[in-house]
Amino acid sequence: MTPAPLDIPDEIRAQVYAHALAAFPAECCGYLIGPRDGDRVDAAIACTNAQDQGQHPTHPERGADTGFVIAGAELFAFARAFDGDHPPRII
Repeated sequence: MTPAPLDIPDEIRAQVYAHALAAFPAECCGYLIGPRDGDRVDAAIACTNAQDQGQHPTHPERGADTGFVIAGAELFAFARAFDGDHPPRII
């Protein structure tokens, strides 16, 4: 069964776009959260791209313009978010 498409409000898409513009030419990182049983996204969580810090587990030599990695406290927050009422819906 194919899941229903998620509704992403315009203001959240604008936040993602602004984060991407601010990060350019580096990859932007983050995820969108929403109700576990819902069909909408209600927040964008921007993360720092730690690729330039050499924290990528398999390709630390790549630059932030060709890769991304979420690390440190942001990685732990991301992992814990899956247990909450508003888990990551799109990464």
